[in-house]
Amino acid sequence: MTVVIPRNYLPLSNGVVISENISANNRRTITWRETYPIATYLISIAAAPYHILDEIYEWPPGSMPLQYYVYPPDRAAGE
Repeated sequence: MTVVIPRNYLPLSNGVVISENISANNRRTITWRETYPIATYLISIAAAPYHILDEIYEWPPGSMPLQYYVYPPDRAAGE
């Protein structure tokens, strides 16, 4: 999947990002590739000027990183 969005937007989609370019007109072009076959109705994309909140979830015997993508006006509620 390839999308072209405003430079200040953060895009989210299925798969792994394989390329990202910023053009002279402040547009961002991102391409994802999915490793496994996927039904078309499961493909999604979201793009907005998200704010990213990072957190670590810990449990015995390990931990894992968590990321939350929230709209800037909802940052306080997200935290």
